[in-house]
Amino acid sequence: MASPASAPTSEFFQLQKAIETLIEEKFTSLQEEINKLRTENKDLWNAIETTRLDIAYDRKRISKLELRGNLITSTTKEHLEHLKLILAKRAKAGQAGLTVAQAAKSMQISKPRMKQLLHAIKLDDHFIVGQHPKRANAFVIELNKETTDVDRILSDSRKSAKR
Repeated sequence: MASPASAPTSEFFQLQKAIETLIEEKFTSLQEEINKLRTENKDLWNAIETTRLDIAYDRKRISKLELRGNLITSTTKEHLEHLKLILAKRAKAGQAGLTVAQAAKSMQISKPRMKQLLHAIKLDDHFIVGQHPKRANAFVIELNKETTDVDRILSDSRKSAKR
């Protein structure tokens, strides 16, 4: 028979063993959760790095486009002014915009040159470039009525013609 003095010691060891088992189970589940979070964290950091690279690439592309926009030559400016005058006369007469081919013919330049100008036209606030309502591969160029005063354009052209 066990002595009364050894009984509490045996209960103590059983409690200690039960506590160690619970701690070990909790520790194992926490380790698994930590590993899971590390994996998720790694995925997030990879996504962040990919996003950073995308942003850097986009910034580079935007800066190239901005530089290209600043390289509008004097000839291009003259062509844009001439197109603005043609469209202002048509707007005053109540006519719609021009297709790229019609604009090239009106300006007496080639269609390839007009297509080169299309990028500058799209960047200019005075023009609106839209799809042709009946032809999917054609664009229509119109004056932006919100930013362009037709009467002022026509009066400026008359003043410069008198000089």
